[in-house]
Amino acid sequence: MFKGLDKITFCIKTFERPFFLQRLIDSIRTFYSSAKILVADDSLRPLPFKGVHKYLSLPFDIGLSEGRNILAQETDTEYMLILEDDFVFLPQTKIEIFFNIIENSDLNIIGGEARRYPNWKKRNPKAAAILEKKDEGLYFHCKVPKGKWDRYETYDYVNNFFVTRTKTMRDIPWPSHMKMLEHAYYFYIHREKLKVGFTGKVLIHHLHNHNKGRMYKAYRYHREDAHHHMIQAQEFGKLGIKYFCMLVEGKEPEIVPLVGNDLYVNLSDKLGYSLKDKRLNKLQRRNEE
Repeated sequence: MFKGLDKITFCIKTFERPFFLQRLIDSIRTFYSSAKILVADDSLRPLPFKGVHKYLSLPFDIGLSEGRNILAQETDTEYMLILEDDFVFLPQTKIEIFFNIIENSDLNIIGGEARRYPNWKKRNPKAAAILEKKDEGLYFHCKVPKGKWDRYETYDYVNNFFVTRTKTMRDIPWPSHMKMLEHAYYFYIHREKLKVGFTGKVLIHHLHNHNKGRMYKAYRYHREDAHHHMIQAQEFGKLGIKYFCMLVEGKEPEIVPLVGNDLYVNLSDKLGYSLKDKRLNKLQRRNEE
């Protein structure tokens, strides 16, 4: 344990993944036995879990954004640790490093690196980025810092693994109408308000592709998938953005069109890059038929 742990609430928004949630809670308790854990669950039949400080049973499928906003309102500590339910703590998940940085700085957010299974030992080049609107695209300049605070780099965007000030999450809430695909939008529209830092010294394992239940798949990958992408496309469309471009040093730029716009056809020719998203490639081929 470390001095300052009592100032942080470990916040988890979960939906229809009880196995994942229990696995995360157990891993937290392995390294931080006295951590304050707050869970917000909008599953159809929420099942309270042991080992948490408070378990919030939310209306069914209210979404990730509104769930996080409720977590912020229910948190009574100065800081929040934002976690996804399919994370697993490692010996390298040193929350005290996050705490020491944010406690001694004016940063709103300090993020770490979530590494996905099965390549969790490899660095995640997309863990932090500067966001730049150019023409009709939102360009993610990955691991290119905009500045520094002390020894730590500052960015516009970090992945969903960070410590933030509870006041920040209350003052700058997540877009509740976006149940999913809210992350890039949130960091982009608030990039002038948020001071975001990043450290590669804090890692967490993102076990993303195992044991997903039938209800989760139905609501996240089938029935509502197109709807979530349409909302994302509409919100970015209002900002004049129709595609994402991921720029990673040493790799070909990765273009991802936003669903619901007219950029499937001839996008790669227009920009000189190839489409990397297999699902979008399939949709592009349908448009060409």
